[in-house]
Amino acid sequence: MVQRKQSPRLRGALVLSLATILVSSAACGGTQETEKRSAFETAPSRAETARVVSGPIAEGGGQDQNEKAEDAPAAPKQKNDADGTPDNRDHLDAAIAAAVDGDTGRAKRDFKALTQDPELGAYALYNLGVIAFSEGDAKQADKYIRQSLEKDPAFGPAAVATVRSYLHAGQVSEAEAFLRTQLQKSDNASGIRAAGLFVQLHQRDFQGVIRDTRSILIDEPTNLDAHYALAMAYLSLGRVELAEYILREARKRDDHRADIYVGLGKVALEAGNEEEARRQWVEALDRNPNYPEAIVAISALDLKKMEYERVVESLEPVVKDLPEYVDAWLNYGSGLKGVGKPQEAKKAFEKALELDPRSAAASFNLGILYLDVNNFEDLEQKERMETALSWFQKYRGLVGSVSSSDPVTSYEKFAHQEIQMQEELARQAREEEERKRRREEEKAKKEEKGSGTDSGGDSDGWDGDGWGDDDGWDDDW
Repeated sequence: MVQRKQSPRLRGALVLSLATILVSSAACGGTQETEKRSAFETAPSRAETARVVSGPIAEGGGQDQNEKAEDAPAAPKQKNDADGTPDNRDHLDAAIAAAVDGDTGRAKRDFKALTQDPELGAYALYNLGVIAFSEGDAKQADKYIRQSLEKDPAFGPAAVATVRSYLHAGQVSEAEAFLRTQLQKSDNASGIRAAGLFVQLHQRDFQGVIRDTRSILIDEPTNLDAHYALAMAYLSLGRVELAEYILREARKRDDHRADIYVGLGKVALEAGNEEEARRQWVEALDRNPNYPEAIVAISALDLKKMEYERVVESLEPVVKDLPEYVDAWLNYGSGLKGVGKPQEAKKAFEKALELDPRSAAASFNLGILYLDVNNFEDLEQKERMETALSWFQKYRGLVGSVSSSDPVTSYEKFAHQEIQMQEELARQAREEEERKRRREEEKAKKEEKGSGTDSGGDSDGWDGDGWGDDDGWDDDW
């Protein structure tokens, strides 16, 4: 349930007076503790792709607890009358204030009353989408966001949210096609061009981000999406101080955006300060308690500390409400492996690979799973190592070029050594089995030969040298 009065859940989410929470960039890479990497080791290299993490999915058509009949506003008037009657912009501001205060029922009613307004309809629809996300109804949120773009094809926040939705599902070509369509519909609006920066980040076209950001900021100097993308591009190019400066300037413009604090956390992590990175990500969650990038980022630090139960607990709602968030599945799988649930971990990694068949991290983590877990899937040691090597080989093919510091080399070496040892043990076992067989054959032959020469003695008493002592005669006769 949305908290009232003090809840920051929607603070920074609503357009016009506040900025959107659905905007962010620069990716989280999925990891696990055994690969000895931070989830943000390559963080700035890919566009951040997840939207706001939601709570429990709301029942369709249900009435919000706060949405009472007495809270319903009168139909807003289109113009400001001479007697001071509020116009639609005043109603929009009132709806935003209600949402920030946690009165989502009143906010939804006010926004719905504005959806047909030719000027403010897109804002109202988008903010209904933000509220739907905060309540856990991702499907309804997507619907509202799409409707806001139909209302205003140049509406940047909705375009960014849509692009990120495609990217976190690994659908880059779909994101590009969407952008081409929106650019045509919006006459190359700056907000739509800013959404395209996230695709460029995802494709590691950092120079392209820097180039295109300049033209966007000429048209719209206050576009914080462009500022954020620019900071992430510079961070990826190693210009950490410049990236930090851009983000701090953006924070001065709007202190309520969780994505700015996520970016500052990445800057701190790049500088080797994990404690500061965690602090910045906690700040992001203070502004939006369900912000997925911050949750995944903190889970990566928890994996390094082997806090596996905490990782699983924090990421379960993320993978439930954002089932296409690849990086969440990766860290969730690592947490499951850590708490001793290898089969569930395998399913999580396979889900990540299903969503993004080119996910090198998913292939790597599957290799680690087979490498580390004894008796996994009842496989013999050699077969398990061979399976691990097959996943590492796939990882290499997806990465293309493996650096000398990449741990996959040492893991492959370990797997090969294990296979050689198992082969040697198998050879020794075969030789011992052969020696045992020969010993048994020799023993059988000796027993057979012995039984053939021993007649058991003559029945007449003749012992071969004459009569035996007991010949029936008395020697003294």
